[in-house]
Amino acid sequence: MLKRIICKRPAGYPYEELFRVPPNRDMSLCIIPVDPGKILDFAYQMPGYPNPYRLPHLQTKSFDWLEVPFVEVNASGCVKFIDGRHRPLVLSERGYRSIPYITLQVHAETLLDQVGTDLQILLEEYDLSALSIPLLGATSPSPVPE
Repeated sequence: MLKRIICKRPAGYPYEELFRVPPNRDMSLCIIPVDPGKILDFAYQMPGYPNPYRLPHLQTKSFDWLEVPFVEVNASGCVKFIDGRHRPLVLSERGYRSIPYITLQVHAETLLDQVGTDLQILLEEYDLSALSIPLLGATSPSPVPE
């Protein structure tokens, strides 16, 4: 199964409203480098087999494409990376349905207090320094309407 979704974020629309995990089915999400002044569109896909290591992209106003890592979130709340570096994380124990995604650095300390080592492991698993965007995580616990 291959699913492709493109979201445009209207001005002032909260990012957490764009990325939600259905409570009863598996879904792939993305770690998102957020820069409201640059990002136009976000696209992500369900992993298409036999190539489960597909990477999503972000498009900027300069029409450069940024690659960011995929993770797979299943209905039980377990998380595993699907770009070849698998590391199970169980965030449901902390009350989250979705994985951390990258937001503004100003909230880093608060978020680290909330998700602790899970977020630290997530950020250490990938080298996102080339994006030149402040790195941080946030979550969206609400289910996605069908």
